[in-house]
Amino acid sequence: MQSDGHELTTEELTAIVARASREQAGMLIGLLLAKLTAPVATAAPEPEDELLTAKQVARKLGVNPQFVYRHRRDLGAASLDHGTLRFSSRAVERFVVRSRRNAD
Repeated sequence: MQSDGHELTTEELTAIVARASREQAGMLIGLLLAKLTAPVATAAPEPEDELLTAKQVARKLGVNPQFVYRHRRDLGAASLDHGTLRFSSRAVERFVVRSRRNAD
């Protein structure tokens, strides 16, 4: 167990509990169990990245496709075969977040 940079062995923990009164031992065990079973905070999983067409991005943003083509760099466009553009759904989401921040 790790505590303030010091590692306690099972034997050391047992000795501490043994020296404590019955009430203190119960509290110590309760605290240790709470610490050991506490849920670990994790970040929410990121949504899967999809490649979107200009029309899909336009629909998502509520704009016309011309806006999407004009802002293709800001929207994370990737050029596929023969000039076909696709947009990362994550990059589009970042664009939305940036736009909201700039509007505030």
